[in-house]
Amino acid sequence: AVDIFAKHSPWEAFHEDLHPPPKTSTRILKVQQPYFLEVELQLPESKANFELGMFGVEVELQNEGGEPLARSVRSARFPHETNWIGDVRKLVCLVPLLLGAIKESRTVFVPAFRYYVEHKDHPLVSVLERNLLAIIYLEVLTCL
Repeated sequence: AVDIFAKHSPWEAFHEDLHPPPKTSTRILKVQQPYFLEVELQLPESKANFELGMFGVEVELQNEGGEPLARSVRSARFPHETNWIGDVRKLVCLVPLLLGAIKESRTVFVPAFRYYVEHKDHPLVSVLERNLLAIIYLEVLTCL
């Protein structure tokens, strides 16, 4: 789960004194304003991801108490590319790939919610994302 109000997202504090103060104490979303929310996944170009192809993404919006406000389950797929096109692309980008300027990963945007409306009594505080369908084979890169 990603706490929208936290100064950090890649770790969780088990003691309150270790937890940094929130970036803001106010709402991030405006009340009664509709929003389009999507998840951006950085997926490595691995054999497992190419073979998997389709996978599911579950996104859950939570309030302060961790109770679900809304849940969305969507299917997504790893972008298809023929071996020939992939080889040519890697050959053209060989120098930046070797220098680490370009990563061998694909960005997948998954639309999670259309017209999500923030409620004044139930503010959105955190977002929980889960990969479904053959999760053992799906490799996900974390981006900071």
